[in-house]
Amino acid sequence: MTGLIEQILMSLRKGRVVTLHGDSGIGKSETMRLLKCLLEQDGKRSVYLDMRYIRGIPQLHQEISKQLGVYNKRIYSELQKGDVALLLDEYWAGAGIANSLIQFAHKQKNNIVTVAGNPIGVKLDEYILSPRST
Repeated sequence: MTGLIEQILMSLRKGRVVTLHGDSGIGKSETMRLLKCLLEQDGKRSVYLDMRYIRGIPQLHQEISKQLGVYNKRIYSELQKGDVALLLDEYWAGAGIANSLIQFAHKQKNNIVTVAGNPIGVKLDEYILSPRST
């Protein structure tokens, strides 16, 4: 998996949005958690969200605020700093409420990784996880 992680990190350094696809149980969420640790070691602040449990924009903002340790209304000013990694697992479940936030965060040069869903309006790299890559 090391080669795959390096490819993903290279895409993120180029300012791309990365999305991971693959069968259930193949290691997409595990890859996200590993990326979170590596990005934090690289000086990025990271937010990991399982989008299946986010029920609306207020909850999305609240969860991001909590993980960044800031007041809810400050998340956009925090994203303007460009040092946040947003890791959104099961993106398909919350794409409708997250797309505008992702577009804003991407313009500010934050890192974005999604699982099982492609944000609209951003250039992305897709990686398919297979049994051989885990």
